[in-house]
Parts: sequence; structure tokens; C-alpha cells
Amino acid sequence: MLRLRRYDLKLEFKPGKYLIVADTLSRAFDRSVKKSNTEEEIKAHVDMIRQNAQVSDPMWEKIATHTKDDEELKDVLNAVHFGWESDHAQSLKPYYHFRGDITEIDGVLVKGPKVIIPKTLQGDMLKKIHEGHIGIEKCQARARQKSQWNNMKYPRNLGGR
Repeated sequence: MLRLRRYDLKLEFKPGKYLIVADTLSRAFDRSVKKSNTEEEIKAHVDMIRQNAQVSDPMWEKIATHTKDDEELKDVLNAVHFGWESDHAQSLKPYYHFRGDITEIDGVLVKGPKVIIPKTLQGDMLKKIHEGHIGIEKCQARARQKSQWNNMKYPRNLGGR
């Protein structure tokens, strides 16, 4: 707004019926464009997330199994499938603020492109992240790039400790 102060602007309202170019453009769309196939788009999105996660199929199955056994993540899965209640359980509290980003793919919870790691596998993930240790900041950045778990930013809370 400060940059515009040097100009002497004069604003004038014009009803829509006098905005001929805008009206013409809004009505002259390309009718040959096909309607999107939502199911195909969803499958493509799921495939993209699985590819970007760079998780092997056996590891994906392991994460899915541990997700089903994790009490907290069972509640999250339930909420994803049946809806998030406003008076949600205490175990859902850490996930509630980004509930719109969480979905389930083949038994594994994901937050956007990141895989949500069950508590029982967090220690294993930490070992993989720390291979060729490149400092705490880089390791944390590497962890945040592909995975997600509660209190990830606090080192004492990593690995379910």
C-alpha cells in the first residue's frame, strides 16, 4: 500500500454488465476439455505419495502392521475413517490441528507426503536417519522430509523415549 501512495489513484465502480471483456472470457471456455476422473486422480495422487515416500513394500507393510498395533494411531485411523469429533480423545490431540492433511494409504497413515511412523518403529527410523551422521540439524531435516511423529523436534522424545 505504501508504494501506491505516490500515485494519485481514482477508483470508480463499474457494474458487471459494463465489463464486456471479463464477461466474454468467463463465458468462452474450452468445451472440449474433459471432466476429470476423480478416481483416477486419487489413484495417481496415492501412487505419487507412495513413490515420494521412498519406502519399500516390505517396510510399508511393517509400518502398516505397527500402525494397527499402536493404540494412538488406531484412534487416528478411526478418526480418519469415521470423522474427527470436536470432543476428541486425548490421544488425538497432537493430530487434531492437522487432521485435514492426514489420510490412510494401504493401512499406513500419511500427513501430506510424509509417512506417520508408529512409536515402535521410531527407534529404527532414527537409526536409518543417523546413518552417516551429518549433524543434528541435518538429521532432523532429513527426518522431517519424509516422516512424521509426535514431538519430533525434541531430541529426548525421539524414538519413543
